[in-house]
Amino acid sequence: MPSVKIMGVVVLALILALSSPDAYAARESVQVTKLANPVTTDGKWTTPSEWSDTNRVSMYLLQGPQSTGYVRLKHDGDWLYLLVDFVSDTTSASTQGTGGGGDTYDGVFVAIDKHVNDTKTESDESFMLQWKNGESAPNLNGYGEVSPVAPTVGGLMSYNATNDPDSEKTHVIYELVIPMTTFADPSAVRISVWDWSRGVNMHWPKGPSHSWNTTYFGDLVFSDVVVPELPSPALLLLLSLVVTYAIVRRRMCATKRPE
Repeated sequence: MPSVKIMGVVVLALILALSSPDAYAARESVQVTKLANPVTTDGKWTTPSEWSDTNRVSMYLLQGPQSTGYVRLKHDGDWLYLLVDFVSDTTSASTQGTGGGGDTYDGVFVAIDKHVNDTKTESDESFMLQWKNGESAPNLNGYGEVSPVAPTVGGLMSYNATNDPDSEKTHVIYELVIPMTTFADPSAVRISVWDWSRGVNMHWPKGPSHSWNTTYFGDLVFSDVVVPELPSPALLLLLSLVVTYAIVRRRMCATKRPE
């Protein structure tokens, strides 16, 4: 009986731990690979291969109906390129309320912790990028204990999903270019997108809704590794035919026995 009681206590403790609002997976990270394909900052996949040299990272739903969004990052040593592909946001919304609310905009927010420090609510040197539909350009501001002067950033957003491998159905895409001087190695970020018309909010990494505590940021790991592109369909077909021929040839030889 004592062992049964102990097991019951352990199970209860696990349930309470997993149901805690502050129970999240281990701190996440994403590899920022070296650019192989140039980026044209036009708010879309300019070519099918433009962002194929990156790792696709899924965002987490924090509010609203089931939705899908992806983040892709790469760098060339001078600039960090960020693509936020909000596949589920298929309608343009740019109304911003005043005072009491009424916001129905589409927007992206990127909080940057230049010097990773998960022991404070705000880091010593941080930046917040925000961009709402209807604004001409993204806006980057310094905050935290130092409140550094923020460099100029570039970007464009569109609802043009041509060439997008995840979905060619009309949806919002944010394409951002941020100076590498904004980051250290390692740095950390928290990326958020809003589709206010549907009440949807997605983040990367996972964490409490609307929290910008650096404890819940994800680490950027800068790398000189280039993500190899997948072989073209024609090359895959050729390889398949070669393998098939080799298998058939081997079986034919095996069936020919000397008399």
